[in-house]
Amino acid sequence: MKQGSIEVTDVSVTITGARQVQAVKDITFSVEAAKFVSFLGTSGCGKSTILNVLAGFIQPTRGSATLDGNLIVGPGRDRGIVFQHHALFPWMTVWDNVAYGLRCNSLPNADVIERTRKFIELVGLQRFANAYPGELSGGMQQRVGIARVMVNNPTVLLMDEPFGALDAQTRLIMQELLLQIFRDESKTVVFVTHDIDEGILLSDTLYVLTALPGQIKACIDVDIPRPRDRRVFELPRFIQIKKQVMELIREETMKSLL
Repeated sequence: MKQGSIEVTDVSVTITGARQVQAVKDITFSVEAAKFVSFLGTSGCGKSTILNVLAGFIQPTRGSATLDGNLIVGPGRDRGIVFQHHALFPWMTVWDNVAYGLRCNSLPNADVIERTRKFIELVGLQRFANAYPGELSGGMQQRVGIARVMVNNPTVLLMDEPFGALDAQTRLIMQELLLQIFRDESKTVVFVTHDIDEGILLSDTLYVLTALPGQIKACIDVDIPRPRDRRVFELPRFIQIKKQVMELIREETMKSLL
């Protein structure tokens, strides 16, 4: 049986600071193992809060989240997280950044070398293995960040707008790379994005959230066959789904402005 099945049941999160803010309310959804789901919505609608609950960084005020039937109560090696900013160690080479987690887990050196080489090659950076992050472009740095997460073989990949800071062409290249990784590695992926095209291209299912507090406004199946590439942008079904999502988000944007 594949691992990576997620169940989120009636999750609400209230953030307490100078004032209390309910970030998400009554969130319920499930993700089958080895499926790709994305969350879209207006800024500040709680997308990243949901991801942080799955990562174990935030405990729900109410409700529960489980991975393969086990309650998520904190961070774990079964979940890998990729943020918008790569957070690489600038004093380490590409090779050492990718190998870092394996070495922390005291794997035999032969295994460290084999897995590090595999994932550096997977993201196409074998010629830059001895380069430092400051010598790389933004897209290359993010590829290192993805390799550093994937090398530890997480069951679930959590991605919070990982391509948001990239230019349009580099972003598309990274999307196609992620499609390849998803196809080859069979991981469950939960993805947060503001980019509707990106969400449709990558996902099996889209969840559109309401304005704050975030609730699930719609669940949309992306019934476009895989494998996919940039040509799907021209498909009538892609355009149909995009119009539907745009209208849903526009409704919530207008509410937040009133």
